[in-house]
Amino acid sequence: MGATEEIVKGVAKVAKEGYEDALQPAAREVGDTIRTVARLLNVVMAPVKGTVWTLEQFIEFISSRVGPKLRSTPLKLLAPPANNVGFPAMMAMT
Repeated sequence: MGATEEIVKGVAKVAKEGYEDALQPAAREVGDTIRTVARLLNVVMAPVKGTVWTLEQFIEFISSRVGPKLRSTPLKLLAPPANNVGFPAMMAMT
């Protein structure tokens, strides 16, 4: 075996031992932290996901049930409902 091969094997051995001794535990901790943050984000975002789903349901209802009834109504007569009417109506549908 040549000197270069000995050096490469030595460096590889030191790198492997260094990873197993020092970096591997740190990498595990970082991985655990990332998993914890991801779980936290899922918990925090749960209400938002519910709201988005509700909004999608509302849009589907308006498109499929109300839209056809308004097709013959002139556009100048159409207006969005006031917030104190539209929002409670949407919430009642959930």
